[in-house]
Amino acid sequence: MSKGCCGDNLPSPTLGETGTICYCNHITAQEIVKTVKETGVTTISGIKEHLRNEVISNCSEFNPTGECCHKSFDAVIKHAMVRQ
Repeated sequence: MSKGCCGDNLPSPTLGETGTICYCNHITAQEIVKTVKETGVTTISGIKEHLRNEVISNCSEFNPTGECCHKSFDAVIKHAMVRQ
């Protein structure tokens, strides 16, 4: 899995319970919340590996914003942890 897609100066994400968060792996906010609640897994890589057999990372091609999903992904994880 490539880790070079994320930048440190990305804007803060807008958090929603629905919609695609990771376009590379077609992971929704709802799937992330469900995984955190049901498994206790709270890392991006752990959640991706739990949900998908093959994990890819190519945000510049798949994400409509051209940006890395990690800030949005982390925001959904934190939101799910608060709601546990």
